Amino acid sequence: MKQELQPGDVVLVMFPYGDKQADKVHPALVLEADDFTVYLAYGTSARVEQASRLDSTVCVMDPADLAFASLHKPTAFHLGRRARVGRKKVMARLGALPVHKHMQLYRAAVAAGLLRG
Repeated sequence: MKQELQPGDVVLVMFPYGDKQADKVHPALVLEADDFTVYLAYGTSARVEQASRLDSTVCVMDPADLAFASLHKPTAFHLGRRARVGRKKVMARLGALPVHKHMQLYRAAVAAGLLRG
């Protein structure tokens, strides 16, 4: 049976690069999902402290939040860098954003132009 994905889930995925380089495995944040495709925000552990100051970014840095999302390092999800990929590129569901991060996700989605405030 296919695993259900929900907005706020953290997945491991072959994230595509816009400059046609090879896809690379990254954590990503599910923004929307259906039976065939998943709309994702790019996740990276690089320069998380700097990214935390960006309005369109959701950062997971607290040890308890990292454990809930099943992330090993502080991670920034950049809602300005998104991709729609086929479900087959999703390698695994790791975890999810903790509920107290959902308001930050909402504000980041507004800042990225995905929602109206």
